[in-house]
Order: sequence, then C-alpha cells, then structure tokens
Amino acid sequence: EIGVALSDAYADWDIDLQSHDMEVHLYAGDLGFLTCLPLLKQRISSRTWKLQAGLHSSVAWALARTLDIQPGEVVLDPMCGKGIPLLEAALGWPYGIFFGCDRSSTQLSIAAVNAIRAGVG
Repeated sequence: EIGVALSDAYADWDIDLQSHDMEVHLYAGDLGFLTCLPLLKQRISSRTWKLQAGLHSSVAWALARTLDIQPGEVVLDPMCGKGIPLLEAALGWPYGIFFGCDRSSTQLSIAAVNAIRAGVG
C-alpha cells in the first residue's frame, strides 16, 4: 500500500513494484520509524545449502567483500574448515578462482558437500 501511495504521489519517479532494483523496509512503532535498506540481493542468513554450519554466512560474505575479488584472481583459504567464507566468495564473485585447504579431512569432506550443495563444487 505504501509503494502504491508513493507511486501515485511521485508520478515522475520510475517505481516498479514487481521487478524492483531497490528494496526499502519501513518499520513503524510507538517510538518512531526505522528505515532499512538491505545491502544484499538475497538473504544470506537463509542459506539452505550448508550441510553443517561454520562461520555465519553474513560474516563470511562480509569477509569476502573486503577482498575486492577481480576476474581471474586466485583466492586461497589455507584453513578453510567447512568452506563457508570461500563458498560465499564464490557465490558472490564467480569470476574468481577459489581453493581451500585444511588439515582436517572431516572439515574438507563437509566443505566439499557444502560446495556441491551451493552449486559451485
């Protein structure tokens, strides 16, 4: 309803409620309003591909984001554990090349399954 009202009020704005480029969340309460602009295209916390959780996906994505991965760059995680940071990087920046190592064969097995379930392995 708010989107329709904004569209009516600001007719010169290009507002498409079906295939939008930006999402705005507005929360109203007794103490006022809270406006949120999601920074991600999809909710990271709802990842369904993880066999076993490791580092929280939001933290792993933020770590990957700091790398500023460019096409063809190689990313090596020498202690990848269950592979969550590498997988978030591979999902968000698929033009990079990603390798993970770990001393634990159990962790590597879980990372391999996570990669397959995420569609990057």
